Amino acid sequence: MEEKLETKLNINDVDWETQKSLAQLQTLLINKAIVEPLVKRQKELINKRIKCERYSRVVGYLRPVEQWNEGKQSEFKDRVTFKIELEGGK
Repeated sequence: MEEKLETKLNINDVDWETQKSLAQLQTLLINKAIVEPLVKRQKELINKRIKCERYSRVVGYLRPVEQWNEGKQSEFKDRVTFKIELEGGK
């Protein structure tokens, strides 16, 4: 009969370079098993996103920004929003 030898590796008995290689291997395996599938799923979800229409008021009418002419769209991008602090902290 063939005997199976079971060896356990004690990390303290291994030289620094081997420990470094084992750590790199562990990182690589974690990336393959966990990170890569998550990145793949994220890319799939990005491709399934639904475009959101932004509405804003121009010349008194609420309209989707994409339907504005180029000049108005450029003005919209240049808009700066700010908050005015009133006395009394309201």
